[in-house]
Amino acid sequence: PLFLYLSHLAVHAGTQYGPIQAPKENLRKFDYIGVKNRSLYAGAVDALDQSVGIVFQALEKKDMLQNTMLVFISDNGAIPWGEWSNAGSNWPLRGAKFTLWEGGVRVPAFVWGPLLRKPQRVSNQLMHVSDWVPTLYSLAGGNIADLGVIDGLNMWQALSRNLPSP
Repeated sequence: PLFLYLSHLAVHAGTQYGPIQAPKENLRKFDYIGVKNRSLYAGAVDALDQSVGIVFQALEKKDMLQNTMLVFISDNGAIPWGEWSNAGSNWPLRGAKFTLWEGGVRVPAFVWGPLLRKPQRVSNQLMHVSDWVPTLYSLAGGNIADLGVIDGLNMWQALSRNLPSP
């Protein structure tokens, strides 16, 4: 099976050299926001969305979507303030990146694909980043026992069928 990991820094954070960046054509769409950092953030998110769309279209063109799972996930909450601010928001959650509050560690994600038994729903399952390895490994046909002792759990049935977490 194909495993494609696409990691974007586009909306991750600014640096000591400047704020996050976005292509000018993406920025123009969000001039109406009126707050520079928020417009930059929106432009970067828009560029990210376009990039994911390009990957999706390439998989579709190669007739690979029938056996594909798309997983879109963040690594941590936004940094709405400070030197590394990306102008994101964690509202209504308390905290931000670098904190242990929900706003720092709880992130949205989505899973899409024809292998989902109960698609088009919102899941309130809790999942830890360490669960992705056994989940994706199992989905690709691997035997989790071959991974040795790991912290993660196979969450595929919970994700696919909306069953309780293991």
